Order: sequence, then C-alpha cells, then structure tokens
Amino acid sequence: MKLLFLLLISLCTPVYGAHAAQDSGAGLYLEPDSQILAVGETVDIRVFATTGGKAVHAIEGELAYNPTEVTIEKISIEGSILQSFATPPSYDDATGLLKFSGWTPANFVGSKGLLLTITLSPRKVGQSALQFNSGSILEVGGAGSNIITTMRSGVYRIDPKQIHAPQPDTQQATTTMSRTSTATSTRVPTLQASTDTSSPENAAAVALSGFELAPLLAPFMLLLTAIAFCIAYAIHRLSR
Repeated sequence: MKLLFLLLISLCTPVYGAHAAQDSGAGLYLEPDSQILAVGETVDIRVFATTGGKAVHAIEGELAYNPTEVTIEKISIEGSILQSFATPPSYDDATGLLKFSGWTPANFVGSKGLLLTITLSPRKVGQSALQFNSGSILEVGGAGSNIITTMRSGVYRIDPKQIHAPQPDTQQATTTMSRTSTATSTRVPTLQASTDTSSPENAAAVALSGFELAPLLAPFMLLLTAIAFCIAYAIHRLSR
C-alpha cells in the first residue's frame, strides 16, 4: 500500500511541476479576456504583465484589432507601471494595430502589473478579437533578455444594442388624475344648481322663489284674514 502511494506521488509530481513552471512564467494578458458586449456601448479592457517572480525594467507589446468590428475610444496609462515610453501607446485604424513600449521607474516584480487601459466601443454584431501579435518583457541584469513565455489575447461576443422601453411616469399620472378629480368635483355642484330660465314660466318661478316672496306674504295673509272675518260675520248675521 505504501509502495502504491509513493508511486502515485512520483507520477503526479512532474505534472504539478510543469503547471507551476507555466504559471510562474512572464507574460502579457488582457482582463477581461472574454465578455458579452453590446453595440454602441463601451468597455474597458486592461493590459497586464506578470513577471514570473523576476525583476523587469522594460515591456512592449503589439495588439491587433478589427476597426470594422470595434472602435478604440481612448487609451489610458493612469496607474500604469510604465512611466516613460520609447513608443507611447497609440493605435491606427487603417492597420488595426495598437503599439506600446516603455520602462518602469523601478525594477518591477509582480503578477498583475497594469500597463494600459483600452476603452473599446463595439460597432458590429458578431465576434471580435483583441490579439497580441508580439510582446517582450526584459529582465533586469545580464543582457536584458526577453523572458516572456505567454501572451493571452481576448475574444468578445457582440450583441445588438439593448433598447430599454421608457418607464411610465407614475408621479405625473397621479398628479393628472388628482387634477381631473378636483376639476370634476368642482363642476358637479354648478351643474346641479343651474336652472333653465329661457321660458317665461320658469323666469316667473325664479322671480317668486326664495327671498323675493317675503315682501308679498304679509299683506296677502292680512287680506285672507279680513275676508275670513267678513264671511264669518255675514254668516252670523244671517243666522239671527
């Protein structure tokens, strides 16, 4: 059993060693190296360097892109480990090439050294690549040999432009409904109080309604009282 365990360790050790050597190598890579983009929108693609544990002082690279598929809006070196350039970051839509070459202010050792940020704008639905054509990472000391072992390019899927439906303005709708309700409530009493005065009968009724009958009511009652008194007196005389 112990012999079998030792055999398994001996078989796995070379594989692990190979992967460790590959992971520890110096290289250039993009982040993100794959993503779903939309036409008309923008995305930032960052170019990084890993030195594989060795000190480096100069890095350069050349990236190819298809200008009919994507547009480079700008290139930024903000936060870059490269502070002086033999070839400042630049791109050419005619050739579809982006180039840069620069030095670090101090010897750099690390796995995520930011070199530059590329702002892309997709133009056409389909698939587009941002691919390294060449690159070099120069080690400090000796003859300044190029220690680069890997260059990881990026491939991006481009979807149609996303169209967002406009959202209803609920506040405006509520305000409109409130105004409508208020206007309706103020109109109803006016309609109920209105009276047609186009005919003479209705005009007379309106004239005799309310407080306009008050001045005539007292004399009319006195007249009725006098008539009733006279009738009662005449009946009394006749009965005798």
